[in-house]
Amino acid sequence: MRPVLFEIFNAEVRSYYALWAFALFLLVVWTRRRAERLYGMSESDVSSVLVWVYCAGILGSFVPGIMERLPLYLDGRIAFAEVFRGLYSAGGLLAGGLAGLWRLRKLGASADAFADAVSIPLAVMLAVGRVGCLLEGCCSGAGAAFGAAPRFWLHFPTDPANFWRFPSQPLESFAALCIALFLAVLSALLPEDKRRRGGMLFPFVLILYGLYRLLADPQRQLYADGLMNVNRYVWTAGIIVGAAWLMRTAKRLRARD
Repeated sequence: MRPVLFEIFNAEVRSYYALWAFALFLLVVWTRRRAERLYGMSESDVSSVLVWVYCAGILGSFVPGIMERLPLYLDGRIAFAEVFRGLYSAGGLLAGGLAGLWRLRKLGASADAFADAVSIPLAVMLAVGRVGCLLEGCCSGAGAAFGAAPRFWLHFPTDPANFWRFPSQPLESFAALCIALFLAVLSALLPEDKRRRGGMLFPFVLILYGLYRLLADPQRQLYADGLMNVNRYVWTAGIIVGAAWLMRTAKRLRARD
């Protein structure tokens, strides 16, 4: 893998931070463009919501990891620096989503429209960011020793000989790209008046990504280490909310038609 992309003035530019920073930048720019052009939202409203989503998402991604690792530090099983390592996407998405909904409500803007505007960029952000995880070697899959290399499984430079890992990072990137493609096709097929109302795309992000994470997360090393237990509740809640949101949208469209 390649944890360090390059060095400049004796400072390392790490793959994880560079690719996640690029992914977040892409999310912000692309969402703003979609919200204004496709959903008729004002630039000031979109910018305000994105700032709240971004800040809350960063903070929320740290909190679950700290909550789970702090007891391990107090028991003497890990060093203090380990408490703050790693970001939890479940916490970031949950905190960012709640902050976005709160800000949209304060502004009187459409949550359905904004959510659909962010849906495709969000899926692409996850796909790009997980490449950074792969190059860094973090968020890896659980593994075992094999006599022959299993097809498509990964071996990291720090792993023992003949030890192969479930390909959690590239598989999640592929799954996120498939979700983005599905959403793009669905958006193109929707009549313009129904698409501009929103509420059709983002529920599928919650359902499809939540289903993927529920199935794939148990194959990750953090689960084997006894961490990330809170994630399963977040993904389950996301699936339920997505299904309810989709039913609400369908009911609203039938009533208007």
